[in-house]
Amino acid sequence: MKYLPPLNGDENNPNRGFINAAPVSGVEGSIPPAEGFEHPQREIVSTIEAAGLTPDGEDLSQLALAISIMIANAAPTLSSEAIYSNTFNFEGSVADGDVVYFHGANAQYEKAVANLHLPAGIADITNGRVYFAGLLPDDFYTGLTPGVYWLSEDTAGALVNTEPTQKKFEMGKALAANRFLIDIDLSAAKPSGISNRQIFTANGNFVVPAGVETVRVSVSGGGGGGGGAGIVGPDHEGQPGGSSSFGAYMSATGGEGGSAVNQGIGGLSAPLHGIGAGGDIILPGGGAAAGGPGHYAGSNSLHTALSGGAGGLVEGDVTVAPGASISVLVGGGGQGGLGYNGGSGGDGSNGYVIVEW
Repeated sequence: MKYLPPLNGDENNPNRGFINAAPVSGVEGSIPPAEGFEHPQREIVSTIEAAGLTPDGEDLSQLALAISIMIANAAPTLSSEAIYSNTFNFEGSVADGDVVYFHGANAQYEKAVANLHLPAGIADITNGRVYFAGLLPDDFYTGLTPGVYWLSEDTAGALVNTEPTQKKFEMGKALAANRFLIDIDLSAAKPSGISNRQIFTANGNFVVPAGVETVRVSVSGGGGGGGGAGIVGPDHEGQPGGSSSFGAYMSATGGEGGSAVNQGIGGLSAPLHGIGAGGDIILPGGGAAAGGPGHYAGSNSLHTALSGGAGGLVEGDVTVAPGASISVLVGGGGQGGLGYNGGSGGDGSNGYVIVEW
């Protein structure tokens, strides 16, 4: 499309602007051409239809969705970029595509319902995975209607494209009938009126403010250190990250340290990510970042150790008593293993505890 100037005004200037009328001053207002109204509408409708959507006069968000769909479809390699964790602990009725939460007491992923649980991700039973964010592999779902999907309030594990009436956990968007982008929005889980936050990066105590009876807490264990390269031995293994906790309510362990490697020796066992206990949602490896692996260029090849494991993450609402003092422990990041000639592993990131109310 192109710029369409007003019908009146300086006709020798094709870039003339629009002006408002001022009758008292004798200023004539601009007269817009009919194409000025028609062309933008047709351009927008054309974009919506090109994305595979049906124009809907009641939906004023279709242009933004159409742009998202077209960007995603222009980058098909992103389908392999979904963030996931390998797991084999699923409750028996969970199937591929079900929305799940982590049940700490049962140490397994189970089907989530919006009014009862905080969704952790989407189950892939076939490959032993839970997807947390990003584009799912093409055809993981089929027959989707492009648009926003939420976790069902009524059917355990189900996605719905009708907005719920109460707990509205947005799970992501269908970009096409067979493409789904996970983008979980947990803001509906926050206690009403939340406006304050205290972040702990070191041990301390949280004193519950007057009038506060519920707090939202996130606990992350420290990341494990990366292994050293070019030499093996106890001093060259990455150290594990420390555990963090919020009183006796919830805790998260640190990630394991990465293995050292030299000339094909070592580096054979991938470190485990930290896990969590308590709370409403547990994300193994969802906390503090792990230290990267050491690298050493030997005479014949490049030796790369293993990175550490990421810290565990647990989140949830906690009922508290005003004035109570709750102990907060924060796990440090694991030190990277020593390597030969600059091949040391990176240190893991420190854990943290966040309290909101």
